[in-house]
Amino acid sequence: MIPDTVRAALELSGHQGAVLCHIGGDTARDLLPARPPGKGDRVLDLDDAVPEAPGDPAPPGTGTDARPTPVGLAVLIAATPADLRRAVLPSEALPASAHLLLGIRALPRNGTPPLPSAPGLNQWADLHTLHAQRHADDAWTCEFRFLEPVAVREAVLAVARAVGGGRRQRPASPLAGLSGPDASLWCPGDPTAVAVPDPGGPVPLLRAAPVADIALRSHNGRPPHWTDDTVACTDRPGLATLSWARLGHGGDGTRLRDLHPGALDVDDVPPIDERAVNPTGFRSTPGPHIGGLVPRPDRWAVVVGRTVLLRVPDSGTVTDVDLDRLRHLRGVRVEWHRHSGPLAAVRAVAGLAAGGVPVFSDPVPRWGRCLGDDLCSLLTSVTADDLADPLTREEHSVRLRRAALRTHGSLARWRRIGAGAGFPVPPEPSVSVVLCTRRPGLLDFALRQIALQRGVDLEVVLGLHGVEPDLPEVRAAVAAFRASGREITVHAADGGTRFGTVLNRLAAKAGGSVIAKMDDDDWYSPDHLSDLLLARDYSGADVVGCPDEYVYVVDLHQTIRRPAEVERTVPAVSGGTITMDRAVLEDMVAFRPLAVSEDNQFLHNVVRSGGRIYITHGLGYVTRRCRSGHTWDDGTAFYLRRGGQQWYGWRPSALLDCDPSLVPQPPHTTRATHMERDSDGRRQGIA
Repeated sequence: MIPDTVRAALELSGHQGAVLCHIGGDTARDLLPARPPGKGDRVLDLDDAVPEAPGDPAPPGTGTDARPTPVGLAVLIAATPADLRRAVLPSEALPASAHLLLGIRALPRNGTPPLPSAPGLNQWADLHTLHAQRHADDAWTCEFRFLEPVAVREAVLAVARAVGGGRRQRPASPLAGLSGPDASLWCPGDPTAVAVPDPGGPVPLLRAAPVADIALRSHNGRPPHWTDDTVACTDRPGLATLSWARLGHGGDGTRLRDLHPGALDVDDVPPIDERAVNPTGFRSTPGPHIGGLVPRPDRWAVVVGRTVLLRVPDSGTVTDVDLDRLRHLRGVRVEWHRHSGPLAAVRAVAGLAAGGVPVFSDPVPRWGRCLGDDLCSLLTSVTADDLADPLTREEHSVRLRRAALRTHGSLARWRRIGAGAGFPVPPEPSVSVVLCTRRPGLLDFALRQIALQRGVDLEVVLGLHGVEPDLPEVRAAVAAFRASGREITVHAADGGTRFGTVLNRLAAKAGGSVIAKMDDDDWYSPDHLSDLLLARDYSGADVVGCPDEYVYVVDLHQTIRRPAEVERTVPAVSGGTITMDRAVLEDMVAFRPLAVSEDNQFLHNVVRSGGRIYITHGLGYVTRRCRSGHTWDDGTAFYLRRGGQQWYGWRPSALLDCDPSLVPQPPHTTRATHMERDSDGRRQGIA
C-alpha cells in the first residue's frame, strides 16, 4: 500500500530531508505517514496556491533556470490521474531529488497504468532504478532512483502523459503564465504552462524572452498592480471569492445582486481537463438508478437513496475516477441549491457533462448562465422518464459532451482567452478526407455528405478507381462540391491497382494534418468529423473511429442496430471512419497493397507498432450493406445473425441528422431508376 511504500522511502532517505506533497484532498493527504516530519522535511498541499520554491531566491531574470537546494526524497501522492495532471504546474517549484516517489490512489477501470517514458533531452541518463507497482488496494506507485538529483516536474509530467493517453497533448495557446490560489486548475497537464511567482509580475525570462505570452491571475481579493509591460495580464475571480459562505446566502440567486445575468462569463470558469474528464468508459446499458446532485450538507454530492457516490470538492473538480463511479447510473438530476459557490457549481456540472454523464435539471438559475447557452438548454431538454430509453439517454450524453468540451475544454478556453487578449487564434487541425470510389453513381451522394460537415476545416482527396474523370456524373458531383466552397483534388487510378496502394497515393496528396477515410456508400452525420476530432483530443490515441453499430440492409430495406462497446481503446474500428494524424501513415504504418481487407490489416499493424486505437460513439454513422459491390462482403445474413434491434425501413439515430434527400427508399420503389453498374459492369441496386 502507498503509506508503507512512503515509510520505506523515508527510511532510505535518512536525514537528508524530504518534501512530501499531496493533491486531491483528504484522499491523498491521508496516504502520507501520520508521524510528524523530521528535521528538514516539508509537507505541501498542492491543492492550495502554487508553492514558492524553498531555499535562496532566484536571481532576477533567470526564470525557470534557478533551482532550490535538492532534497533526499520527493514524494507526491495524487488521489486520481486527473489530480496528478494538475500537479504538473506546482511541481515545477519543488526541489530536485535523486529519489522520487509518485503515487496515485485510484485509477478508473479503463485507466492506463502509469508507466512513464523518459523525457527527450536525456534528463534521465542517470536513472538507476524505476519501479512501478500496483498495490493490493489497486493504488499505484512509481518510484525513481537516480545517481544525481533531477527535477520532480519531469517525472510528474512523464507519468501524467502516460495516464493521459500517451500522446503529447496540444499546449495552451497562447502560452500561459499562472498565479493565484486556483492556478493549477487553468492548464492541467500542460507542459508549457509556467508559474509566475509574483502575482504582480513580471513573467520570468528565458534567454531574454518571457516564458509566457499571457499571464492569468486568479485572486480572492484585489490583485496587485501588474508591473510587466511586455506580457499582457488577465484576471479571474478565485473560486473562494464567489463562495456562498462569502456571498452570504443559500444559493438560490434571490439576493445575489452582484451576479446579475452576464456578471459571470463562460471564460471565468476554470476549464475542464479533457484528457482526464471525458466520455471514456461510457456505458450504453446502465443500471436503473437516477442519482441526485444534492447538498450534503454544505457542498454538493451525488447520491442514490442514502448512498453517497461522490462528494464534490470546493473547487468543483470532477475527476476521471469520479466519473467511473457514476457510469452505472441512468442519469443525474441537478438540484440547484446550496454548495460551495457558483463557479464551483458550474464547473462540477460542466465536468459531469464533459464526461458523458446524462445530467438534467430544472431551469438553470441566473448565476449559472456561465455554463453556456447550449448546456443550459440541454439540461432542461430531457426528464428522468426520457432517459429510460437507452438510445435517448446516449443521444443526450453525446450532445452534452459535445457542448461541454467545446465550451469548457482547456483547448477551447485558451483559444477564447487568447482571442480576447488580441492574440492570433491558432488554426484548428485541418482534415483531408480520403474518398476512393469505383461507383460514379454514388459520388454525388458521398460528396454531398462531406460538404455538410460542420465545425471542421476540410478538403477532399478523391480517388477514381477505374472510373473516368470525364463521366458526366463525376464532373457534376465534383463541380457541385467545389461550389460549396470546399477544396477537392481528383486522382484517377487504373482499375487494376490494388485498393491499398490507391489509398496511400491519396494520402500522399493530402494537405491536412489529419487524414480521415470515408466510404462512398455509407451515411455520416454532419458532426461526424468534428466528433472524431474531439475524440482525438481527449483520448490521446493515434487512430480514432466509430463502430458499425447501425447497418442498413438495402435488399431488405431494414435497419439493424447491434450492441457496440464504445468510448474506449479497441483493436479496430469501422474502416469507413478511420481517422488519424498524417504522421501515423508517414512514420508508423501505411495501407498494405491489398485488394481486400486493407482496413483491417492497417489497424492490426497500428496496434502491433505500439499505437492506440480509440472508438467513439456510433450514432452518427450508418453502414450500407447489399448483396454485392463491396471490397469486403460477408452477405446480409452476417448482420442478421449478429442480433441486436431490427426495424423495417430507415431507423437511424436522431444524431445522424440526415439530409432528407439522402434517405433510402424501399427497393421496389427505386429499382427502376436507381440501378448502377460497378467497375466489373454488373448491375446492382443502390437505395
